[in-house]
Amino acid sequence: MIYSIYDAATGLFTGGRCTFGLLLPHGHERIKGEFDPRSQRVDISAQPPPPVLDESGRDISPPWYPPVVDYQPPAPADDSLKTWAWDTGTKRWISSPTLAAIKLAAAAALKAAAAANAQADITLQSTTFAADPATRDELMREVTVALAAQMDAQAYSLDWERSDGTAVTLTAAQLKALVRALRTRDANIRAQLRSLKTQLVAAATQAAIDAIVWTTI
Repeated sequence: MIYSIYDAATGLFTGGRCTFGLLLPHGHERIKGEFDPRSQRVDISAQPPPPVLDESGRDISPPWYPPVVDYQPPAPADDSLKTWAWDTGTKRWISSPTLAAIKLAAAAALKAAAAANAQADITLQSTTFAADPATRDELMREVTVALAAQMDAQAYSLDWERSDGTAVTLTAAQLKALVRALRTRDANIRAQLRSLKTQLVAAATQAAIDAIVWTTI
């Protein structure tokens, strides 16, 4: 048989379990059964019933334990990012994010959407090119080569890979046009991110925050 250990002064369960013969710490008692220390406690105010005596006056009362009742522990402290409410179904304190926390999460999502947008493929003159960081670095190196060729009045062309893996030959002008398209898109991404963050700061409700959505450029 398993017994639960509780504080005799408060009736609060310690979370410990024991058998009947185990020596308990000072000030603690045991009660038969397993109980939830976060939603139950022993009612130490309860009094045992009158003893049952046999014909000779001997006490033959069955073992008595005080009743176990529902218990709502003190709420955790609210802070700037979460508040707490008691849930009667789970018998637990459940946290909910504050508006400030929701805004932080929304801001992080906007930043991630902007970063993904900046690295997405870009289409120029019906041709789609990759725009991930490694490709951008290589592209900028090639622009430097193209500019140097132009300064030396030398012909320049480059076999550049499309997003589908096929190649297309770009002139220096086409290469620079691709870079300009990326820079323009980057500027538009930054502008949208600033605008949405401004809206986010001004938002006063969950609905207003939910209405702030990234639009792919």
